[in-house]
Amino acid sequence: MGYEIVEQLRLARARCRLSDRGVTDVGCGRRQLREDGFTARSSKMVVVQSTGCAPIVRAFERGDRHAELWQNASTIAPGVRVPVAIGDYLILDAVRESEGTAIAVTDEALLAGTDQISATEGIHVSPEVGACVAASEQLRESGFLKESDEVIIFGNLDQA
Repeated sequence: MGYEIVEQLRLARARCRLSDRGVTDVGCGRRQLREDGFTARSSKMVVVQSTGCAPIVRAFERGDRHAELWQNASTIAPGVRVPVAIGDYLILDAVRESEGTAIAVTDEALLAGTDQISATEGIHVSPEVGACVAASEQLRESGFLKESDEVIIFGNLDQA
């Protein structure tokens, strides 16, 4: 996905750079893009999970190297209902290395995020994208995201 973003930004702006923040429920290879010479800087990685299943967020907040199993995981967003992540330390390393963050949102907030995208963009997105929209709003309110930051939200259209 990272290479596609760089290419689209290059076409749109006739220059190659990454966004200031990338909000996603999965990891992305920004380090590899730097190593391949596509950009001299890296965006901050933001990982989003549900408050009903947030092992990466919990480990990030505690400063842990690995995420413990999340007992009784529950959320309406199946893509973020991952009670134990393979490669948890890789995700945590990428977030910390990029000076990013990890955040959990409620199911109510992620549904509001899907409704917002539907109303403003005319498309129906997955609950995972709604979680990223909700997280972006919370991160703006907290000051982590600035008004001038360019933010890319990764996700899929709802196939249901």
